[in-house]
Amino acid sequence: MSFDKDTDQFAEDLSDELEIDEFVPPERPAHHDQHGQYTHELPEDSTDAASRSLVRFVPLVYGALLGGLVDNVALGLAAGAAVSAAFDLYMGENSMVRGMSRMTLRVACPAIAAAAHGMAGIFRRLGLAPPAVLGNVQCGVSEP
Repeated sequence: MSFDKDTDQFAEDLSDELEIDEFVPPERPAHHDQHGQYTHELPEDSTDAASRSLVRFVPLVYGALLGGLVDNVALGLAAGAAVSAAFDLYMGENSMVRGMSRMTLRVACPAIAAAAHGMAGIFRRLGLAPPAVLGNVQCGVSEP
């Protein structure tokens, strides 16, 4: 019992001599940008992009699965790609198919027009009347 009394007395003496502030650093106020801001919601742009990619990707997966069931994965992927392209065209300004078709036409149209005019020139050199369609191919850019 004397041991317990000595221990209690030692603890009292120690707590009288020491302050707890000596061991704990003072707390600084946190800045508003010091800690990360966590939310469970994506920004609106990210949500739209995620939903558009799901609309494009899921029909391809279902097409591949359907193709696997009928033992023709290529046919299933083609059907899935057709459904995916239809959904993509429905997206309006965010459509990738429309953007790629515009880009393809911008690149391919001058080549097609040059080929058509060349064919019309070949017809003329051979003394034949070229079809009117070959001479009238234009890419939508008019000369002033």
